[in-house]
Amino acid sequence: MSAGSALRAGVIAAGAFGAGLYGALRYGHASPQARTVAFGSLVTAQLLHALNYRSTHGAAEGTRNSILPSIIGGSLIAQSAAMLLPGLRNLLGVGPIDVLDAVVLIAGGVLPFFVNAAHKTEQAQKTHPAFPQRQAGQRPSAARGRG
Repeated sequence: MSAGSALRAGVIAAGAFGAGLYGALRYGHASPQARTVAFGSLVTAQLLHALNYRSTHGAAEGTRNSILPSIIGGSLIAQSAAMLLPGLRNLLGVGPIDVLDAVVLIAGGVLPFFVNAAHKTEQAQKTHPAFPQRQAGQRPSAARGRG
């Protein structure tokens, strides 16, 4: 495992750990809600990591695989359904969560995505000095002069 891979894995684990710590402090360490928040944030971070992994210079640049965002979106919808629909939640043994829990779960999954994307972009700029820096909201093709 390279140092970069270890760093990315550590960032993802830290997001899930933080969300799990919140759940443990709020509900107790063995509660279904704490497990749901921790596992949900880990799954979210791993799904979003696929976008960083498949991109060349960072997730904001887009992916080379046009179906990947659709698959990730569908997976996130399925995960949400498993947590929000009572029948499915009971079938899967997922603990009920409230809005604050959902915010923590999402933050625990999304923040590692942004941290890893920023790190990948920074590394790409170091190794490829000609890699253009975009302004906020600018499309990737516009940054390369083809937009």
